[in-house]
Amino acid sequence: MPQSLIKMRHCLIKMPNCLQYVTLLTTSGGNFYLLVRLLSISVKIIKRHLEILSQDLQQYGVISQTKHRTGMILYIRHMAAKQDILKLSFKEDISLGIEFIPINDHYARTQSNLRRPHRASFYLIFWFKNGTPIHTVDFHLIHLQPDSFIFVRKDAVQFFDQQNTFETSTLLFTDTFFCETEQDHRFLQSSPLFNDFTANQGPIPIMGTNRLRDIWLWMQQEEHHLADTFHAPMLRKYLYSFLLEAEREQLKQGKGTRMKGPNFEYFINFKELLEQYFRTEKGIAFYADQLFISAKVLTHITHIMMGKTPKQLLDERVLLEAKRLLVHTENPIKTISHYIGFDETTNFNKFFKKHSGQTPAAFRDGFSH
Repeated sequence: MPQSLIKMRHCLIKMPNCLQYVTLLTTSGGNFYLLVRLLSISVKIIKRHLEILSQDLQQYGVISQTKHRTGMILYIRHMAAKQDILKLSFKEDISLGIEFIPINDHYARTQSNLRRPHRASFYLIFWFKNGTPIHTVDFHLIHLQPDSFIFVRKDAVQFFDQQNTFETSTLLFTDTFFCETEQDHRFLQSSPLFNDFTANQGPIPIMGTNRLRDIWLWMQQEEHHLADTFHAPMLRKYLYSFLLEAEREQLKQGKGTRMKGPNFEYFINFKELLEQYFRTEKGIAFYADQLFISAKVLTHITHIMMGKTPKQLLDERVLLEAKRLLVHTENPIKTISHYIGFDETTNFNKFFKKHSGQTPAAFRDGFSH
């Protein structure tokens, strides 16, 4: 189910409470300005959710749109009419939100979910024990060595090597499991293990150490331990310790560093806003307003952090999603362009060629052979 549909449902569930509050203000002679402001905000929220929901439903092939004298009419269609990138979710019968899975080349080739590009709604850590496979993450080819770890953030599109032999132990965990506090959430969002803040290279492998291997084995042993009061907290602390040790080792190997400071906090918030609104908001002023800073200050921050303007980062995010959908789905280019926020396909074609050097059709054809 599209996330926008879930958000719209929550919005509608809360609407009776909002209307009840409006009624209370009206009957009790409440502040007129507050009343108007509340109604205005409610209408804007519903309108935004409807716009995003409409685009999502078009992408999923659920609706098409046509113009009529009375306005836009939505027609329900069969959901299988279009394809979307396969998305893997956690097993419903696993309540903790953490699991170890052994994967080798034979398993990856025989599992239909792993043979094709897919997203995961959870974080992944791969410990490649044997082999020299190439793991593909968002068009980055990650060349791996025996006894190396890679960290893949949720919703990245990845693909297992179909040629080389390998053996990996894979740790899956959800942010719901890991994040007990806002500080935990910030830790994941700012970790150089799951986020590439300095270069557009994708996940960077780090070599295994005795400490990393030991903590990994402790986590595996605890996962098989009989569940009790200490089970989940122990797993969570082991995982946190493993991530800290991995960051330390990443720094030692010269492959990353944890950034800090107020500019970085703004930058992290900006990146989160990009993930949420890149399809519907193409103006930098919107993001600056959400952060309560000026567009000039935001530009200064992104230049310090990555040497790029906010517009460049926004365009990169839009381009990545376009590439994902062009290569990993069979949706028409027109559908893709509308989904990522372009009213006219010609504008999308110009944007894509400007930033990739190819037309969308040529880019798609290059991956079909």
